[in-house]
Amino acid sequence: MVKLVQVVFMIFVKKFKLRSVIDKSVTFIPLIFSDSSLLLFLVTMTIEYSIIESVPTPEKFCELRKRAGLSPKNVEVARKALPNTVFGVSVIDNRDKSVVGMGRIVGDKYLALTIVDVAVFPEHQKKGLGKLIMETLMNYLKSYVTRDCYITLMADGDAKFLYEKYGFITGLPISLGMYYAHPKKQLL
Repeated sequence: MVKLVQVVFMIFVKKFKLRSVIDKSVTFIPLIFSDSSLLLFLVTMTIEYSIIESVPTPEKFCELRKRAGLSPKNVEVARKALPNTVFGVSVIDNRDKSVVGMGRIVGDKYLALTIVDVAVFPEHQKKGLGKLIMETLMNYLKSYVTRDCYITLMADGDAKFLYEKYGFITGLPISLGMYYAHPKKQLL
């Protein structure tokens, strides 16, 4: 019976597209009414994380990138770049209201978009936050982007397994992703 309630609860969560991650300590409390054939459960839980449609501050953006193992960025450059985000999200730890994850979409809005800066602090990883970020970014793309738009991303290490779940495939052998290797002298 508990499994049935868990399944019904998960369907409820998916149906209404709740944008939160529930911790593992979900408690099911049985409630028995006078008709003994009817058994209900009261579900108590703690919502640990929420996602908001906003990019983090430039300082938090740089900290997230660095601590998540992405290449470090200059705060002043981030201050100029972040307002040009097409769509961005921040994951909030509801216990202390701090930003612990992020993801962005950049591009021209119609023909070319790139998912970038998907990052979660190491101590908050392995809790489904990367999936939460990707689901939110993909919902935006499915809602606002036409088939004419070329959507790309760069996958570092095992992140490719996460991105494959959302329909991303390697371009090889048809095309090869490339990036410009900046000379040692700063361009900006």
